[in-house]
Amino acid sequence: EVDLPPEARDSWRVEEEFVNAIRGVEKFRHTSFETGVEYMRFTEAVIRSWKENGRRIELER
Repeated sequence: EVDLPPEARDSWRVEEEFVNAIRGVEKFRHTSFETGVEYMRFTEAVIRSWKENGRRIELER
């Protein structure tokens, strides 16, 4: 279990943000390259864990 700070507990709004950006209601925000790399590392760890019967995978910093 990972404790998240309150500012990181936002709900998933990607579809809503996309539609709002098209309508001009909300400004489109890009994910930084660094954050994208972290997402990929996490995703790869999930796949690796699944292939290894749920073994815990430590993410390097």
